[in-house]
Amino acid sequence: MLNKRVAIYIPSKIGQTVHIDKQRQWVRKALDRFSDMFGGATAIKGEGAFKVGTELILEDVVIIFAFTSKQGETSHRSEVIALAKEIADDMKQLCVSVEINGGMEFIE
Repeated sequence: MLNKRVAIYIPSKIGQTVHIDKQRQWVRKALDRFSDMFGGATAIKGEGAFKVGTELILEDVVIIFAFTSKQGETSHRSEVIALAKEIADDMKQLCVSVEINGGMEFIE
């Protein structure tokens, strides 16, 4: 049974500027890598928000997720974290969110 969920949240902004083409590029890469790791993946669009001081920042996000076994979660955890780090660096994010079994990690 595949009862472990792994997800990564792909942002759409670099600073205040929307970069849809860059986001699409990372969505495809994440789908490809998750498919290699977990045998398949799904992308869903959402709207995210966070605060900088008192300012609410809204942005479109794409959540890439896959279901796996405990063994798959454990064996690919470092690869998922490395992917989030690549995205954070390339898109100049303070962090990128990784969700594992309902828990959230913010990868800088």
